Amino acid sequence: MIQDKVLESNRLLLSQSQSHTEQILKSVESTMLNYVNSTELLNAMNSSVEPSLFPLFTKMNRTISSMSFYEYGIKRVYLINLEKDWVIDGEGTCHLDQLDDEFKYNKLLQSLHTPSAWILNQGMLPSTGFNRNQKDGDSLLLVQKIPQYSSQPTGLAVVVFPTKALNTMIVNSDKLGNFMITDNQDRVIAHSNAEMIGQSLSGDAVINNLKQQTSNNGFNTLNVDGQEVGFTYIRSSYNNWTYVSVAPFTQITKDSRDIGTIALVIGTVMLLLIIVLALLGSRKMYRPIAQIYEYAAESVPNEAGDELEQIRNQFLSMRSSQFSMKDQLNVQLVQLKDFFLQKLFRGELGQEEAHEKCKTFHISEDWRMLSVFTTQIDSLNETRFQEKDRDLLMFAINNIVKELISSGKRFQPVLIDKFQAAIIEHDHTDEDQIKRDMYQLCEHVQKTVKAYLNVHVSIGISKPYHQLVHTSRAYEEALEALRYRIKYGDESILYLMDVQPDEEDYTLPAFPKHIEMELINALNAGDKETVELKFTQFLEWLLSQQVSYREQQVYLARVLIDVLKVVQDMRINAKYLLENESSIFTQLFNFRTSEELKQWFLDDVINQILELLRNRREIKYVKIAEELATIVSEEYDTDLSLELCADRLDVHPSYLKRVLRKELDTNFSDYLSRYRLQKAREYLLETDMKISDIADRLRYNNSQNFIRYFRKMEGMTPGEYRKQRSQSVMKGYTG
Repeated sequence: MIQDKVLESNRLLLSQSQSHTEQILKSVESTMLNYVNSTELLNAMNSSVEPSLFPLFTKMNRTISSMSFYEYGIKRVYLINLEKDWVIDGEGTCHLDQLDDEFKYNKLLQSLHTPSAWILNQGMLPSTGFNRNQKDGDSLLLVQKIPQYSSQPTGLAVVVFPTKALNTMIVNSDKLGNFMITDNQDRVIAHSNAEMIGQSLSGDAVINNLKQQTSNNGFNTLNVDGQEVGFTYIRSSYNNWTYVSVAPFTQITKDSRDIGTIALVIGTVMLLLIIVLALLGSRKMYRPIAQIYEYAAESVPNEAGDELEQIRNQFLSMRSSQFSMKDQLNVQLVQLKDFFLQKLFRGELGQEEAHEKCKTFHISEDWRMLSVFTTQIDSLNETRFQEKDRDLLMFAINNIVKELISSGKRFQPVLIDKFQAAIIEHDHTDEDQIKRDMYQLCEHVQKTVKAYLNVHVSIGISKPYHQLVHTSRAYEEALEALRYRIKYGDESILYLMDVQPDEEDYTLPAFPKHIEMELINALNAGDKETVELKFTQFLEWLLSQQVSYREQQVYLARVLIDVLKVVQDMRINAKYLLENESSIFTQLFNFRTSEELKQWFLDDVINQILELLRNRREIKYVKIAEELATIVSEEYDTDLSLELCADRLDVHPSYLKRVLRKELDTNFSDYLSRYRLQKAREYLLETDMKISDIADRLRYNNSQNFIRYFRKMEGMTPGEYRKQRSQSVMKGYTG
């Protein structure tokens, strides 16, 4: 029972030590990762130490100095540029020793297999005066490549974490054995005995036995020098460190009476100590110090030194905590600003509330005009990134916008859905100048994103506006401008006023029915090449017209509906075309480029329809109906009859009637008449044939019968039809 409790206690101590240690290590690593990827640092890595750049290096020194994690005992952070031969440590900038430092850091770079790693210091610190007395093993080093994911990094960021500070995280319980942490080379990172830090345990019996264990955590026993010991261990997946607790069984299995005696002795000693301290504390001169000390002792661990020293340490700790809380408040303030802007872009704030929020966040309202621009990644094809990286890339783009545009000229950029959005302030009302400024700014953003991330982005720009509450409308305008990318292609900068046609100054072009008719006929005939050709012609025609994006959607929807109608008219189940999670029309309207739209229409719609039609034609009725349609289309100008066609198709006339009724929902006479009517319309529109000649060609007994039938079906005479349609075509061209 006692043994089980001790083992469980050791396991909990190990787990607590691992969790606390890795939380701090990850916090330090995350902070450094953000700075290593900042534009300020990446620009500095291309700079040499020159008098003209002293302000840049002075700013970086201040940044490095402010990044010291005093609450963890971290007081040194280094930025090392191997290409430009300089080191920044928060107190100044100096050159590398060419015979020492540059060689060892190039060697260290070659040995790093990940963008960052925690390693035990083995003479890796720069040869500065501060580090002359540093011993191997005195500190841990967080080493990060600069740039982070470059195949040829030119520098390093190094955080010096004293191992003594880490050692204080280990729960010390000498009565239950020793606790230690080792790295993947069996070197001691932390130990109950501080003198063991930095030493190698590669020959230690416990370590050798531990290497044979296959699980990442557990308990095992071992005979060491005639004494049986038990050790509990946890292997960390974060940095490949091993947390170990070693306890001799003799300590665990002592007689309970001995444990009671020890407890009594300890209790007695503690009681005497308390009495002595109480007597000493009763002295008048000590009372003020005792009061302060008692307050400080609540959170300060037992350390070497007198009470005054511990009180001093507590005040330092409180000051460090104050800075930490200030940093946390700054982070939360940024998050609150993001939330405010998200609501502003979505139109969830009124004028008064927006004004109050500006006061709360100290946002000046002295602008003359505002503009919104939205940025979106065009495509990740032919890049080193995958679709799962899109969110991370958008985060990087948002940071680039923050760095490129000074805070006095913009609101805080935010991410909304799949877009990056920013509000830009203007100190004048000249719309032409605002347009030029926005084009120049967006071009700079576009080029910078391409230079750093090697991805293409397009940017939509809204109309200028004045009232902050109109931001949601401007955001929608910027998104609307982005939709015209389907016409202008990737890497576009789209100003809404330039791409959106003026609705009062143009007439909608006539729908190209002849192209659509040829496309539908080719689809019915199963002619894939002609379908692709005609849809390409239609798309080229549509993109050449000066119409709005919404009107483009109407034209595209009309073609799609007519294509789907072919499937419906054939009484084919089109569920396979509509089985996607999103609507087929939602898919149609969400494409960013004409190439994406064309590929989807041909591959996902037309090919499936052709396959459905092909399968349908395998049915006997369809085959007969198609053969009949062929006879009618080729010999409509001859004296055709149901009996003649049935004889040609080698079927009985009554059977052919059933085929027509089932497949075409008509009879032979109506089918032939409608086809001849269709040909009549074509002759009227495409030729100069006389109406009497058309009637004769279509086998009408006289032109009057033809005119009466045409008026019955079309609501007008053939002459009126020719005149009206000719005028519509001319109006479409002139518009």
